[in-house]
Amino acid sequence: MKKAELSLADIPFPDTSTIERQFLADCVGNPDSMPEFTGIVDESMFTNDGRLYIWRTLVWMFNNGQHIDMASVVTCTGQYYMNEVVLQNIQLATPITALQHAMYLRASSVKRRAYHSALNLIQSATQPGTGEMDVLASAQQIMSDIQGDRPIEVETPMGSVLSSVDAEVKENKAINESGKRTRIPTGFQTLDGLTYNGWAPGQLIILAARPSIGKTAIMLQMAKAAAKSGFPVTIFTLEMTKEELGQRLLFSTGQVSPFEIATGSVSDYGYKAAQDELKRLPIYINEETRSLAGIISRITVAVARGYCKVVFIDYLSLITIDESGYTPLNQQIAKATRELKNTAKRQKVPIVLLCQLNRDAAKDDGAPQLYHLRDSGSIEQDADIVLMLEQIKTEVIDSNNVTRPGKPEINIWVRKNRQFEKDVKVVVRPNDSYSAFYEVQPN
Repeated sequence: MKKAELSLADIPFPDTSTIERQFLADCVGNPDSMPEFTGIVDESMFTNDGRLYIWRTLVWMFNNGQHIDMASVVTCTGQYYMNEVVLQNIQLATPITALQHAMYLRASSVKRRAYHSALNLIQSATQPGTGEMDVLASAQQIMSDIQGDRPIEVETPMGSVLSSVDAEVKENKAINESGKRTRIPTGFQTLDGLTYNGWAPGQLIILAARPSIGKTAIMLQMAKAAAKSGFPVTIFTLEMTKEELGQRLLFSTGQVSPFEIATGSVSDYGYKAAQDELKRLPIYINEETRSLAGIISRITVAVARGYCKVVFIDYLSLITIDESGYTPLNQQIAKATRELKNTAKRQKVPIVLLCQLNRDAAKDDGAPQLYHLRDSGSIEQDADIVLMLEQIKTEVIDSNNVTRPGKPEINIWVRKNRQFEKDVKVVVRPNDSYSAFYEVQPN
């Protein structure tokens, strides 16, 4: 017998209004359970402005130590609680049943998000101009959409936690005894020392600077160092073309110069030597993917196929996060850093994310600080390590005893470092093409 085909009309949208009202009544009837309620339920689970307002009021009353009962809640919310709860003749539940209602509300919210996300996937799959990567990106986004801002936390027994730690210790010991690196080199000896010998899986590293200071060049040196140590590198370039990055990497070898490339005067020997040095490096450049969902999808695919152990993204403000244009910029940035951090943890790779400093960083005297990060405080919050670049002008005295501008130096400030020291300065000096940097040891 042929199976009946379903249409969207046969799959009604999950209605959660009844359980939302029941849960709000449970909060008022069981105020002692508010600590448990706030750990299970959040604002995104309410589909009506009135019910959301009641929940926010209840949370505010709880956080401020105010007594919660029907009279006080009606006083604080006015007609909202009367219309949504009292006039609905909802029966109060026992504490145990109330917690069950809270979990049911959460589950209903997950179903609602799954419904929306599945519709987006269906729309993506049925559009004539949709490509394979667009469908994969939509599919990859489903898990993030379903989990929401506060995924269900699963408690793990300490024995299992220690077993995972033990497996990691044994793996690192075996890697070390084989003569390989356990962590991904940063490209700078001092930074390696400040990070226990390099980037670790699951880290989100921010590399921030004002425009034209050297973010991309520093990033490429880091990428090259990782690749030379045998760690496959994936670079998402949203500003430059892959050819421009390729040229910069060629310049970093010291075998060819920008002038020689531009004028066609490069020597065959030097050019071939530069190419041979780079061809064997496991570096993969993506200039096509620009959406947040697409980047996460490509990272997932690259890790699964074995050609990604560290990710570089150049840069944050150019990622397409919300095409509708309705979401405020700071909320878009918060979503990007949160999801990239979650991706780093889930895929067990470090992600180095470039971003710009705000204009105040150029106006203020002194080195850049964390508050100079542009557009959102979530960048600082989600990052494990924050590096900030500062350009320092130098002067030299020539043979005629005339003072002239020298090569600028770059201060790499370690402003956040969850594992070790912070507010440490690493001084580097560029080569003539500004494509490779060398540490300047302090006097």
